[in-house]
Amino acid sequence: MSLFNRFIPKREKIDVPTLVKKAKSGNTNAFGVLYELYAESIYRFIFLKTSNQEDTEDLVHQTFLKAWDHIPYYEERGIPFLSWLYSIARNTVIDFYRTRKATSELSETFQSKLVSSNELERLESHIALQGIKKYIAELGPIEQDALLLRYVEDLDHKAVASIIQKSESATKVLIHRAIAKLKHKLDAS
Repeated sequence: MSLFNRFIPKREKIDVPTLVKKAKSGNTNAFGVLYELYAESIYRFIFLKTSNQEDTEDLVHQTFLKAWDHIPYYEERGIPFLSWLYSIARNTVIDFYRTRKATSELSETFQSKLVSSNELERLESHIALQGIKKYIAELGPIEQDALLLRYVEDLDHKAVASIIQKSESATKVLIHRAIAKLKHKLDAS
């Protein structure tokens, strides 16, 4: 059992804005509940960018430390608290790769979300996804992030826009163009 599980109310009764307000005033238990609510989503997002469990765990830790340090400055602007955490996670991953001077690759987890359960379809999908993975890796980091957030994390355009720091319409165009690039490359291959 997780340390904070005893503080988490039933899912349908969780009042995130109240928890955020309490955390902003220094309530560590409230922040712990927020951690428990969102750690899995942040972990998954970072793992898709690093493909390494140890690095992911370190980056999740750094993300929540940064969130704790900056929560007094958090302002609700019509975007869910989770989007703010994704922004911190995204910037933490960018900093991680800057210090390592490496480029990120999409993980097998991304592929497994797209592969169907039927074995024949899985084999065909796996072969096709090898090509798709190559083409996705050729996209820019913002395009990769936008696609991951939209189609793997299933966030709406507004939330994705907030995380990648673009307008909602620019985000829709970015995603549309990234998909068009992938389709063009797949059609050409």
